Amino acid sequence: MNNTYTLGIAFSALALTLAGCSPNSITPSQAGEVKIEEYCTGDKYNTDSKHFRSTATGESMSRETAKKMSRSNAEDRLARSISATLEVVTV
Repeated sequence: MNNTYTLGIAFSALALTLAGCSPNSITPSQAGEVKIEEYCTGDKYNTDSKHFRSTATGESMSRETAKKMSRSNAEDRLARSISATLEVVTV
């Protein structure tokens, strides 16, 4: 009885796995989505010993709102980086 139960669960899991990998899935290009490249990101755009730098992103349905959110997030990160450096230097 126990082996049939285990075998039944195994076959069910296999069937669900194969059903999830159907070749008819919709890709982002088919759904009308556009790939967005994020410029000025990576290690060379972060704060180092000579420069204070910051990058951020914002997500919104409105492009202008997303830009405002990303700018606000970048300014916040930059302010925290400068504040932390000043605390280390002045203490």
